[in-house]
Amino acid sequence: MREANTEMGRDNPEAFFVTLVAAVLDVNTGQLWYCSAGHEAPWVVRPETGHVDRLEGESARRSCVLDDFTYETAVAQLRSGDTVLMVTDGVTEALDPGGGLFGTTRVTASWPRPR
Repeated sequence: MREANTEMGRDNPEAFFVTLVAAVLDVNTGQLWYCSAGHEAPWVVRPETGHVDRLEGESARRSCVLDDFTYETAVAQLRSGDTVLMVTDGVTEALDPGGGLFGTTRVTASWPRPR
């Protein structure tokens, strides 16, 4: 993340920034390592219960904001059948016809539940 931050910030006089999340999954153990740079934290959907739980971990600063910023990596243990759900702020900040935000509650409520 630090290297990506440096590259994206290079020659950036407008000070544009990006939000992103990077993740690595060990499909043999179910361990998921992830790091967020100002992005919505991922969720995990548990098929047996239908629960949609936010993965814990710090949401660090957006990329291209500070040089040499230290991004923290979080680890989650997934179980067979779990789904990792990642959305951009373009989803959570989308407006309905009345001008209300779609929001994170509506994201998690829209996930199909087990029957």
